[in-house]
Amino acid sequence: MKRLLARQAFAVVAIISVLVLGFFAFLAEAYYLLFIIGALLLCLPFVYRYEAKALDVEEIVALATFTALTVIGRLVFATLPGTPVTAMLIYAACFFGKTTGFMLGVLTALVSNLFLGHGAWTPYQMAAWGIIGYLSGFFRPLLFPKKNGEESFFAFRSYKTVINLAILSVWGAICGALFSLITDLNSVFFYYGKFTLARYLAVISVAFPVTLEYIITNVIFVLLFYQPLLHIFTRLRQKRGVGM
Repeated sequence: MKRLLARQAFAVVAIISVLVLGFFAFLAEAYYLLFIIGALLLCLPFVYRYEAKALDVEEIVALATFTALTVIGRLVFATLPGTPVTAMLIYAACFFGKTTGFMLGVLTALVSNLFLGHGAWTPYQMAAWGIIGYLSGFFRPLLFPKKNGEESFFAFRSYKTVINLAILSVWGAICGALFSLITDLNSVFFYYGKFTLARYLAVISVAFPVTLEYIITNVIFVLLFYQPLLHIFTRLRQKRGVGM
């Protein structure tokens, strides 16, 4: 009961603090600061929930390895139009779950920017990939379709799984647009210093070719990674009991 009251008190204080900061930030037209604070606060509930979750050694090692792979994937493809990060997050969230998917997205942006460079754009990337990771967790049934009431690990040849893969590809395309729309907020503040809908729409229109690259490359990587990652996840579940 005391812990519950403490959590509720913390939530109330946090909400009041955000409202107060937001009020003064808008008065001072410090929109950049306000959105950075909002993006960081967005991570707190998931960080708290993740820290309170009991994990075994096998799952921790698997998560650390997959985080390293997403970071490496972003660094290797940093100079190219698209990266495999979003596709990897989609599959990781389907396997590990929504909360872990969010944390993987946040950590990927945070760690990879240690090499690529941190800036005001980092919280937006953290929020974008975190949200994508969380929402992708709802597509878990598409990764492991059920057969006769039980999850089937080797159902790739079935027509239903082909349909599921098509749905995941469409979701990958939506995630490409979503990532661009969230990170474009940073561009508005960087170029104009103040947010207006007209300026946001202008940035979106200018960034459309890049957004289209995100969409196309996401679909390609979702299709390429399906079978290899499904095999890896299946082995993790069967041999180590991870992701059950």
